[in-house]
Amino acid sequence: MGQVVGATGETGATGVGIQSTEIVDGSLIITYTNGKQTDLGQVVGATGETGATGVGIESTEIVDGSLIITYTNGEQTDLGQVVGSTGETGPTGPTGESGSIFNSVGGSFTFGPSYVGLCSVFNVGTGYAYVPGTLVTLSDVSGDNVASGVVSSYSDGILTICDLQIVKGFSVNQTLFQTFINLTGPQGPTGSESTVPGPTGVGIAGLYVDSSGNLIINYTNGQSGSAGYVVGSTGETGPTGVSINGVSIDGSGNLIINYSNGQSGSAGYAVGSTGATGATGLQGSLYSSTASPFTYLPTISCQITNVGPGYSYQPGQIITVSDGGSNQLIGTVQSYDIVTGQLEICDITILNGFVSNPTIISPAYVTLSGPIGPTGIDVQSMYIDSNGDLIINYSNGSSGTAGYARGETGHIGPTGATGVGVTGIYIDGVGDLIIQYTDGTSGSAGPAPNGGPTGSTGPTGSTGSTGVGVTGVQIDPATGNLIVSFTDGTSGDAGYVRGETGPTGPTGVGITGVQVNPSGNLIVSYTDGTSGDAGYVRGETGPTGVGVSGATYDSGTSNIIFTYTNGTTGAVGPVTGGGGGGGVGDLSYFAFTSQNSTANGDYIGPATGSGIYQRVSVVAPQALTISSLYFSLRGQTAEPGGPSLIPTTCTLIINGVATSLVASIPANTAPTSSNPNNGVSASISPAIDVNAGDLICVRVNFGYSDGCSATVITAKA
Repeated sequence: MGQVVGATGETGATGVGIQSTEIVDGSLIITYTNGKQTDLGQVVGATGETGATGVGIESTEIVDGSLIITYTNGEQTDLGQVVGSTGETGPTGPTGESGSIFNSVGGSFTFGPSYVGLCSVFNVGTGYAYVPGTLVTLSDVSGDNVASGVVSSYSDGILTICDLQIVKGFSVNQTLFQTFINLTGPQGPTGSESTVPGPTGVGIAGLYVDSSGNLIINYTNGQSGSAGYVVGSTGETGPTGVSINGVSIDGSGNLIINYSNGQSGSAGYAVGSTGATGATGLQGSLYSSTASPFTYLPTISCQITNVGPGYSYQPGQIITVSDGGSNQLIGTVQSYDIVTGQLEICDITILNGFVSNPTIISPAYVTLSGPIGPTGIDVQSMYIDSNGDLIINYSNGSSGTAGYARGETGHIGPTGATGVGVTGIYIDGVGDLIIQYTDGTSGSAGPAPNGGPTGSTGPTGSTGSTGVGVTGVQIDPATGNLIVSFTDGTSGDAGYVRGETGPTGPTGVGITGVQVNPSGNLIVSYTDGTSGDAGYVRGETGPTGVGVSGATYDSGTSNIIFTYTNGTTGAVGPVTGGGGGGGVGDLSYFAFTSQNSTANGDYIGPATGSGIYQRVSVVAPQALTISSLYFSLRGQTAEPGGPSLIPTTCTLIINGVATSLVASIPANTAPTSSNPNNGVSASISPAIDVNAGDLICVRVNFGYSDGCSATVITAKA
């Protein structure tokens, strides 16, 4: 019958793939399996510029009563007078009468630091009027060394002086060989004190740094002022360098590089070219339906058919069997008898058809397939490991590192010239790989790799198993790891690929706190852990004021009778309606409001707040009952400033004692369109009874910069 099987085609040429990649001096170098290389240019961004240094406070001092602040940039600010002026001096008392002066001369006198408080004896002669208890001075002829003492006794010219003290000189023990002794006259009467007190000096009551970084100074006269911004500003962050965030191969086989600035570019085709398809073999032998039909049974692993003698079938060869239509299968030659023509086929796999059991085809076409050409090596996957190296896994099971691919954090230094990075990559019309740079220029990397010349036609290869490719990549926002999704439905973690956070610029030196110490000096604490003494800032104590010690209501005259702390009384009235507010019929109200900022625990009165309830309270003009309280933060958010989420409260205070009438706003409650003033009301039953003359105010448990307001509703008892 002769040869009817087509000759084996030649093996297809090996595809060209990526052999290795590495980053050299910031440039990405790709080496292909054919020995060629491509330089994709700079992919590591330049070091960002150094942020500017913040301006903080270098020192503070008080000069002639003014607080001078010197900043780290050399500038100064004069905050004005912070030391209260001294009260006027009282009139001088009359000069005391001049006593008798004796200028006697004694002998040698040994005195110095070791003799303080002791006694010394001199022979000054008779005739003087030294009296025990009188004060005398002792000096040398120059007057440079002077001591003082008290006459203990004087008799027969012998003078004993005790309780010796150094007035000046006598820095060391020394002996005077001639001592001048002077008797001091008695002290004149003390001048009478002025009855007119000097004006009260204005001093600093407290200082703090507000939420905006300004130094706020509260003065003893109730006023306050801002000393300006004192918290060092944070240096600006230098621009972030551009580095590689990740790499992937898209569905077309191109190498896609994702940069840290959000851009991406294609480095061209990176999958090894597929060898050319082998030519179709000649049609196999045709067997008649009566001679050798082919029967397929799925329960039998090997099938035997007769193709006739004289062929060159060899064990291990791949053959196909079909009816020339929809029934096709593939198998491996197990054995062949060249004399009888018996062909045994094993490892049978159905390509199409053969749905019935058994399936008999006649005639059957048997075709011998040529050997499979070698598979080209291409890139299976890529990832950046924990050390920042680019790891490439190849289709032959091997892997390699392309070197460090994560942009390193630049050190803080002087501003360098802007680095040149890659903004885009494309293949032009003639097949060259064109790279576009950040400075507006572009360059050609030469012909883009697209495989070697096409080899001669090889035999038809069997269908290979489906390869696993990359369907997508993304960075996990929680961990910063590169997650790669593959075509077989699986995914893998390629490690941490998010660029490192740049270093924080140097912190400026600011103020962390200020306080007045027990000596009255202003102590300023800085953010670098140091502190400085700004000098004495506490004003002189003013005269004691006259306050109210009690009040009664005279129902006959409708007057309020006040008793003052100096023992006097005074009448105010007649009084009708609610104090601090107004009245409608039998109802009246007291209005309490703070015009300035409040502090934690402040008592609030009709116009201001204080830490002492007597200073801000109103007095009940008659017996009243109180059942309702309205409280408003005037548009501020209730912020307790801690993790305990304590609500903001306003409590009714009677004679300094907290009552059970409390208005409460939950922590972190912000104003809304329906409640823009952030207010709340509270009521209590039974109502609270108030007697005529009782002192009434409210108290808050948190400080607010814009103060607060409250209204108490009362009725006649």
